[in-house]
Amino acid sequence: MFVNQPKFLWQLREWHLRPNADGTLNFVPDTVKANALPSLYGQAIAGEDPRLAALRQQFSNELIATYVDAIADTDEQALSKGSKATLDTLLFKMGVPISDKYNTFESTASGSDDDPLVNAQKGGGLLPRIKPKLDSAKLSQGCSMTSEQILNRIGAQSCGGCHHFSGGKSIASLGPGTELKWPDMPGFVHIDENGDISILLKDFFLPSRRQNLIDFLKAPAAPQVSASARSFDDFRTRLAEPGSLSTTDTDIRRSDLRTADKLTEGAFTRFRSAD
Repeated sequence: MFVNQPKFLWQLREWHLRPNADGTLNFVPDTVKANALPSLYGQAIAGEDPRLAALRQQFSNELIATYVDAIADTDEQALSKGSKATLDTLLFKMGVPISDKYNTFESTASGSDDDPLVNAQKGGGLLPRIKPKLDSAKLSQGCSMTSEQILNRIGAQSCGGCHHFSGGKSIASLGPGTELKWPDMPGFVHIDENGDISILLKDFFLPSRRQNLIDFLKAPAAPQVSASARSFDDFRTRLAEPGSLSTTDTDIRRSDLRTADKLTEGAFTRFRSAD
């Protein structure tokens, strides 16, 4: 969506197709996943709703307690094997499991208004809290990751960052003077009007999605859904009812499809299973 007033903005939004009872479809707006409200990274805004201040504190606490570990998980796995994360592994596996209650309904690619690092640098106390978290882990001794790189990674997982403002931003340090940077974007889009595709799409996202498809085809068959299961919520409810759907995989029956969907947040990557 292009917004022209009061200033030009190029925004990305998320829509879902939902079926009506008569079989027609509606476009329904939804939160943009892995896109926390930008002001949650920064300081209080004059006149803001007091509930936003409480949410900001909650978000900050959750980011320090949970998100930093998840963001650095790829590096941790590489270090445990005696190596360091490469750009390939970072772009294939890096993600941030932001709770949906923090997500906004649009992600602005133009400018830096939605950049987590830019917002955190304005104040609010979040940025100084990340370094002690990194210092308390052995991870920081192996890869010298900075607080700024953590926030750059979060920005790169957002729609606006992936499409534009994260281009060229540092996301890892491999040694003195050696940094891995998020690939530059030629413009706002991953496929331009001439059909040319971005480096991200060609070298990273498409190979990753190809692998996801291969893994999907190797997985057990999905449950068979009757024509009467017209909505996602109805389908999920029916999964929980013994005998309502035919499946040979009990794990599928017990799974929460919304949770499964969150495993492909960000750049359509998959988090390491909790084992």
